[in-house]
Amino acid sequence: MNGISARFQKTISSNQMLSRYFGVDFGVPFYFIGTPSSTKQSNPGAASGIGVGNVFTDLRLNYPDPFMNFASTVCLTAPTGDTGKGLSTGHATWNFANHVDHAFGDFSPFLDATVGNTILDTRYFHRPFTTFGYNAAFDGGLEYDPGQFSFTVAAYDVAPWGNQTMISRVFRCGKSLHCSASGPTTNRKNYKNASVSTGGADLVRDNGFNGSIDFKPTSHLDLEFDYNRSIPLQLNIFSFAVGVDLSWLLHPSAR
Repeated sequence: MNGISARFQKTISSNQMLSRYFGVDFGVPFYFIGTPSSTKQSNPGAASGIGVGNVFTDLRLNYPDPFMNFASTVCLTAPTGDTGKGLSTGHATWNFANHVDHAFGDFSPFLDATVGNTILDTRYFHRPFTTFGYNAAFDGGLEYDPGQFSFTVAAYDVAPWGNQTMISRVFRCGKSLHCSASGPTTNRKNYKNASVSTGGADLVRDNGFNGSIDFKPTSHLDLEFDYNRSIPLQLNIFSFAVGVDLSWLLHPSAR
């Protein structure tokens, strides 16, 4: 990716476990996105990358089992984000995601399979664009968790079909412009040159690999370093996450 871009996402959400097996999440992400300097030169009227994304809800089914853990999630969003800033596709979206894993001591092979009408961001890969169009996504790998540190390596593949729309998060419509595609394209990197791109399945087809290191210095603090490599986009994504469990503030007796 030409230049340097920065992306920070803060999600305000509510999580509710209805039982041991069922749960529901509600939330809305808030984005801070920096545009590469090379893109700003060709798109000086670009709008700010700060804004609210799509309101979402997740319906979750969890089935832990000594033989195989299984989890299934239905992800639904409403088009509340600004398409001109790449924060929404302008459509309601859905995804049906499934996860299975089995532990062999400290090692846990896993497989994720998702189908939907948009490509979901993952913990490893926040794309510089969002999409609208049918696709299936697969992610499989191995986690090693001996204690405070855990390590994960995996490979992924995105297999879309039918017409696809790509909405850039780094090349944005000017405030006075109508965000629309100039015509079909097969250029997978067109998110650098246009706010909206349309084309066939190859426009958003993707595959690559990722890895992460997770460190838990205390039971309430989680530090994570992630890396993702997209082979077709020749794109490297490095990310760092900090997780804080605030339950001890609500339940002092559990400290």
